[in-house]
Amino acid sequence: MTQKRNWQTKFLIPGLIVIAAFIWACNGAAQPAATPVVEAPAATATTAMPTVQVTVPPTLTAVTILTSTGVVTGTATVTPSTTATSTTATTTTTSSDTRVFTVDQSQSKANFILDEVLMGTPKTVVGTTSLVSAAITIDLADPTKTTISPIQIDARDFTTDSSMRNNAIRRFVLQSNSDENRYIVFTPTAIEGLPTAAKVGDTLELKIVGDLTISGVTKPATFVTSVKVESDAQISGTAKAHVLRSDYNLNIPNVPSVADVTDEVQLEFAFVAKA
Repeated sequence: MTQKRNWQTKFLIPGLIVIAAFIWACNGAAQPAATPVVEAPAATATTAMPTVQVTVPPTLTAVTILTSTGVVTGTATVTPSTTATSTTATTTTTSSDTRVFTVDQSQSKANFILDEVLMGTPKTVVGTTSLVSAAITIDLADPTKTTISPIQIDARDFTTDSSMRNNAIRRFVLQSNSDENRYIVFTPTAIEGLPTAAKVGDTLELKIVGDLTISGVTKPATFVTSVKVESDAQISGTAKAHVLRSDYNLNIPNVPSVADVTDEVQLEFAFVAKA
């Protein structure tokens, strides 16, 4: 028995070891090498570029611009074809026969005329100035379209044959020494008697209706006017009206040498105007 166990110990145990080694070797050869797993790099987080919301007016259209740094939404001056409308521009046209004539002060003058009794002697007083401004627009093809700008007279410049009277007019009568009363202004509101046609050499007989302002008082007035078309570049004429001093609060200083100054005053305007 002792010998039998020694045999088992001597031969069986080493054999089992060999068989186990063989089996392990075979299993190792049969199993294919595992493919190494390579982890993919983590995805880079992308932050979307913000879109700027732009309000597009009717005549603009939104435009998306791709740039190297992102997306930008903007506007461009392009009219969308789906909403485009056709419009016709309104323009003011003037006839080739239209002329604007400006008063030439070197050839024009405004007068006031009244009567007085000076030191017991009747006298006609005339005050004159050439500082008159106005413009007249005439369409020779259609004179009914004629317009006249406000006519402005520098009352501070009125002169008569007496420096004492001139001073009294500026200080007491017209009070034109003050800036608010310096100018007499006639603003036309209507022109009566305009013909439907006119040519060089014609004389137009008109009545010009408007508002006359003297020393801060405004009253209606009508100037009887004659205008001659001398050429395409020049017209001339006269205009006359009668007003009352009392309507404009024009009072004469009470001095012993002056008496019986008429309430009625004649206004005259003789002019040359050039285109």
